[in-house]
Amino acid sequence: MMTLPPEEPRCLAYDQPHPTRKKLPVWCEFRDTCHRALAIRSGQSPIINYRVCQVGETDAYIEAAPW
Repeated sequence: MMTLPPEEPRCLAYDQPHPTRKKLPVWCEFRDTCHRALAIRSGQSPIINYRVCQVGETDAYIEAAPW
């Protein structure tokens, strides 16, 4: 499995929750195939963002290699 360099941000694959509602929005549709989101699950998480891509876009998507 490919690892991301430490300077590449990892993605939680959702928008930042509303501060008063504490409600998470819909998950990104690519969270199970994006290397940024999968890297968090394997413990590689020096830089973590709620969402790396722009909302509604896949500009920072990195396709995960098959296991």
